[in-house]
Amino acid sequence: MSLETGNVIFHPDPYKPGVQAIIAPDGNRYIWKWARAKLTDTLQTVIPLYVSVSKPVYFQDTYPDVPLTVPVGAQIQRVDFRLPNSQPLGSEVTAGIDVPRNCTIVGTTGENLKVSPLFGTTHTVTSPLITAANSLYTPNTGAVLQRGSGVVDAASPSLLQTVSGTALTLQMTVSNAGNTAVGTGIKLSATKATAFIYAHVVYRIDGDPIKPWNFELPFPGY
Repeated sequence: MSLETGNVIFHPDPYKPGVQAIIAPDGNRYIWKWARAKLTDTLQTVIPLYVSVSKPVYFQDTYPDVPLTVPVGAQIQRVDFRLPNSQPLGSEVTAGIDVPRNCTIVGTTGENLKVSPLFGTTHTVTSPLITAANSLYTPNTGAVLQRGSGVVDAASPSLLQTVSGTALTLQMTVSNAGNTAVGTGIKLSATKATAFIYAHVVYRIDGDPIKPWNFELPFPGY
């Protein structure tokens, strides 16, 4: 069932956007999805974003890795992402959340890491993004693109639009400094190291008309 805002304690299940929408007081339904992109010791200019959770083998069919997509008709309200953290000496490193010890996030100075569409405006999107400096990306840095209350769709290539035509698949992309073409890429400095970029999208949908069977039934003969 969908959730009223007063009932939300934890984030909704990103695998169940159709049934775990958050119903706002104004009747709008908001879908929350998060996904992650895997950094390795190999340069990548494109990294898929997958809705993915740690799971035992017998849950693979229930919770498969699926691309982060936004359906046709959805009005995107927010897109954000965060780079993996770097723990100081003496602190425990959390696998998947932090970069390994003595490891940096390598980039090319001036290039931009961003959430962007798989097709079309892949490199021309300018937000949310993080720019590499001194050949590195700063751990735990985040970027946010947020629609203001009551604000209409933005012009292309902004992501704050209503999806039309085909569903929108989002990914992590490295673009050049001018946001006109592919960049050199991003990687971890340590051999065989892995870590994750986490991304988050919120979109609004109209939802279904009223369902009278969810309410008190009329008294027989009324």
